[in-house]
Amino acid sequence: MAHPIKVLFLHATREDANEYTVHRRLAKNVDPNLVETYFIWQRSTVDFESQKEKLALPESRAFFFDFGRDQEIIPQPSKWKRGLMVLRRYPASLLFSLRKIREIKPDVIYTTQQRHEVFLASLLSLLTGVQHIIHVCYFIGPWLGRFVFWRLKNNKHIFSSCDFVRQTGLDVGVKSENIETMHHMIDFEKYNVPHDRAWLRNEFGLAPDTPIITSAARLDKDKGFVRLVKAFAKVKQNKPEARLLICGLPSPGTDHDVLIRQTVTDLNLENEVVFAGYRDDLPRIFAASDIFSQPIKYDASSLVILGAMVTGIPVVSSLSGSVPEVVVHQETGLLSEPDDIDGLANDLLTILEDKALAAKMGAAGRERALKHFGPDVISGEWARKLARRIGKREV
Repeated sequence: MAHPIKVLFLHATREDANEYTVHRRLAKNVDPNLVETYFIWQRSTVDFESQKEKLALPESRAFFFDFGRDQEIIPQPSKWKRGLMVLRRYPASLLFSLRKIREIKPDVIYTTQQRHEVFLASLLSLLTGVQHIIHVCYFIGPWLGRFVFWRLKNNKHIFSSCDFVRQTGLDVGVKSENIETMHHMIDFEKYNVPHDRAWLRNEFGLAPDTPIITSAARLDKDKGFVRLVKAFAKVKQNKPEARLLICGLPSPGTDHDVLIRQTVTDLNLENEVVFAGYRDDLPRIFAASDIFSQPIKYDASSLVILGAMVTGIPVVSSLSGSVPEVVVHQETGLLSEPDDIDGLANDLLTILEDKALAAKMGAAGRERALKHFGPDVISGEWARKLARRIGKREV
């Protein structure tokens, strides 16, 4: 039997990035006879024991080091001070990583598109000859940073989170043979929860039969919350009993939530729109809702949409980014152009007014999520693509 492919994930910043979650799911679900996974991770300088417990990685496969990028430090250092911290740690970071590569003897160094780890992995690949795969979860362009952008156009091994991201790479000069799509997998264990409509309505003091449209994401500009609120105002004209539940907080240092709340006020929706803040029980909330709606623009990784689909509720979103690769229009949900407020409102009303259609779409969405984005499906595809990338014909 052939030896498994050894993959060394290099995570040189905080542990809660969505991309790192994707990596952990791949490592957890892939057949260990096909792929062995190892991690080098930015060590928490604040609470290392809690970090290890949260990540729940085997000690023999997880190695921690302070690259100077611990984002749990309070108060947060300035951009320039953080740069100096990274620079001072760089020689030790390089030596530590080189030692681990010599110990593990990986076939692949695997990173996200984050600048520091791309730079470090590129140098490690040059020094050791180990192939570097960049797994990109954002659309590709100069905004990723000059070095990262150059590296993506010249690296021979790139996985993109969706066909949309792959096309953005092709549009800026990435060679087609160097980049291929590696869709994200669903978190089946997390989102496979029973439906219980009553508790959510009880929590917010709503009538038992209240229709609830739920949205969940960072309260940021491109997530579509303002468009959703405007569409909901039109929905309310026909469905005055409906409520919109918004889950999430703004990204640190941003204030787009102020505009969202002002839009709610301007449209006199204070009693119909509920801001629930950060929630760690999204699966349960989704399963208790009638619709999940996130009319996002340029989405590159529909993790939350996949989660909603697993819970068995229909999705209303946009014909933009990766969404059409996940949601099948008129089968698992309804999609409209990103700036079509009337179209979004009509889609929401169509599903709210037809319970049979809602149930049919919800069931179809769950089936599609399991069939095309299930853990076994995606991890198996990942193993096969890794094998091709490092020159093995099959695994």
